[in-house]
Amino acid sequence: MPALDHLGPMTETGQQPEKQPPKLQVEPTFGEKLHHYLFNIAINFGATLAISGLFVFWVKHSIRPLPQAFFKGKLPSEYHQYVRAQFQKLPFVKMFANPEKVANIMADALSINLPGTLTILPSAYFGAKYKAPIVEAIDRHHYGADAEDDPRIVERHRLIHEEHKPTLLGAVLARIGSMTASVATSWAIGAPDNLVRRFGRNNSAIGEFQGVDAMAVRVGRNIGSAMGRAAPGINQKVDKAFDRMGVDWAHEVAGHEKLNSALEGWMHYTALDVMYTLVTSTTIHPFVRLIGKLPFMSYKENRLLKHHPDPEPAIAPLPTAVAALPPPEAKRDERPQTSVSSVQAAQRIDTPAAHAQNV
Repeated sequence: MPALDHLGPMTETGQQPEKQPPKLQVEPTFGEKLHHYLFNIAINFGATLAISGLFVFWVKHSIRPLPQAFFKGKLPSEYHQYVRAQFQKLPFVKMFANPEKVANIMADALSINLPGTLTILPSAYFGAKYKAPIVEAIDRHHYGADAEDDPRIVERHRLIHEEHKPTLLGAVLARIGSMTASVATSWAIGAPDNLVRRFGRNNSAIGEFQGVDAMAVRVGRNIGSAMGRAAPGINQKVDKAFDRMGVDWAHEVAGHEKLNSALEGWMHYTALDVMYTLVTSTTIHPFVRLIGKLPFMSYKENRLLKHHPDPEPAIAPLPTAVAALPPPEAKRDERPQTSVSSVQAAQRIDTPAAHAQNV
């Protein structure tokens, strides 16, 4: 009997099973894309970027004491100097040629990340907690009231409901993790004496890398001066605004040259904030997923969908007239057989006549 291996695996009836179509991942819905834009781009990055650079500039240049009841009337820069002193004591900071400079940049990175807690932390917690109703509402508005009649949309909504969401404690720990990543980045590549230069001493392309902070100073000064040239008088308006806030922008900060305008200093820390905000906004969700594996750090909602509880699309039955027709008869020699009844006895070769002839 000829081998039937080329026909593939057989079912119990001796017929080949129908080839199942590959399950391709359905692309995100409009609601998912808009949710990502609102929470990850607009809030986690845009809003955080807008306030963080301004905050660290205020911390380092404010001459107005903080409230006596909570901060004992100290200046914001005093807290910055205290944090810098603590960083300077760390062994992995002392390994650099200028540990004070490295510690100062690490304190800047921590100051940049503090106001982002007011935006990224609520975004990570509430954005995940209410993601399902937000996405479903947007999809109904975008696709129509019968949006969940589409099995592809149902599948995407099912995946959202099955996501693990961070608890408040999990979101706080994830935020601390993303801030740690940002400060670690400033330690590694922030100062002129950085790890990139150390590992690339023999490479002319990266061996002269002066650090992210030096780049931010140049970018900020160029942006500030360009804005001053494009809009004459803007420097004076910004200077007066910071003067009313109690910010002495002309005060020289340790490690930097004296500023020509408040706009230059503001843009310096905003440029520095771009990288650190990228680090925190892109690491918050990985930290949420990582910390969510620990007990009490995440939860999962088991809710039934209103429509199509089975995400797989149902196969429509054939019309009655067609279903009642018997299957067409196939030729016996073309139909693969695996039963014993198809085996026929072969003619014996060793017959008496043949034996006598051979003798």
